[in-house]
Amino acid sequence: MFVSYARVDLPRVAPLVQILETCGFRVWWDQALDVGGQWRRQIAVALEDSGCVIVVWTENSVRSDATFVHDEAAKGQRRGLLLPVRLDDVSPPLGFGEIQAIDLTHWKGDRRDASLTNLCAAVAAVLDGRPAPAAKLPPIVRRTMYGGLVTLLGVALIVGLNPFGVQEAACGAPLFHPYLSDACGALGLGHRPARAEREAWRTVDLRNCAAIREHLQQFPGGAYRERAASLIAARKLVNRDEWRPITQHLVLNVLPGERTYRDQTSAQAASLARAAEDAADLCRGFLASSNYKLEASAASVRRWDCTRVSGGATCGFVGDAVCTLQQRHTVQEERCGG
Repeated sequence: MFVSYARVDLPRVAPLVQILETCGFRVWWDQALDVGGQWRRQIAVALEDSGCVIVVWTENSVRSDATFVHDEAAKGQRRGLLLPVRLDDVSPPLGFGEIQAIDLTHWKGDRRDASLTNLCAAVAAVLDGRPAPAAKLPPIVRRTMYGGLVTLLGVALIVGLNPFGVQEAACGAPLFHPYLSDACGALGLGHRPARAEREAWRTVDLRNCAAIREHLQQFPGGAYRERAASLIAARKLVNRDEWRPITQHLVLNVLPGERTYRDQTSAQAASLARAAEDAADLCRGFLASSNYKLEASAASVRRWDCTRVSGGATCGFVGDAVCTLQQRHTVQEERCGG
């Protein structure tokens, strides 16, 4: 088969190609181009030899400037081998709307997704010259239909039970969870959260007071307000250490050495080499305090003091010991009772 797609969608199309190969199909796409080859000719030959042409419709490939994708899809359509796949909720370009596309807009990469079973079955049918089989509903659709049915029946029952004061127990029944509970929350029954509140609460860090307060602002009368209030009431202040990078400069005086070097450049290099250990000694002084960690040390020159002597030169300098450190900072933060 031949797979046509917009190049910018490569990260999204590559997993799809792998799945098609897992289904036992031999797939050609532009990643199979020979390096340095005549790529237009290679694409034309592969397209002509294919028994099925999959075009991947996305926000990028339906654009008017995606001419290669449209041209490849048109060739597959003329031969009656075109099989469109939608990764984004887009309408196909003009001229391609009559062929039903396999909907993968909700696909999250699960190899067991029913939509992929539909795709592999459709490819096999096109390769065999048969009509594509009827698609199975994706699991999410089946769950939604089932959930909607039990919700309608359950809410009707619960509303009828209201005079008996058993709404809270009925809405929290695990049998049809979470459909029944979400429906009760949407209708304000049984002190249950609506779906949006339930999903938002699930993401809240129960030790983060700011996140809990933000949830209360978003759902001031929500089902979790008492739980949130109790967590905030149990808050406490805790100290936490943070290590932050800093650089300190200490005065460093390096005297000319006794040894004479053949030129000033060599004398300066020797002076810097001697100064490296002096700089390290000065920087290690910070370690007398537990508030510092020494990362590195170096010598830096402000002003050279070089003297020419018989047979060469000798140098010293005035500069800095440059200390790269981590400094401890104790910060106080609010922690809730989660």
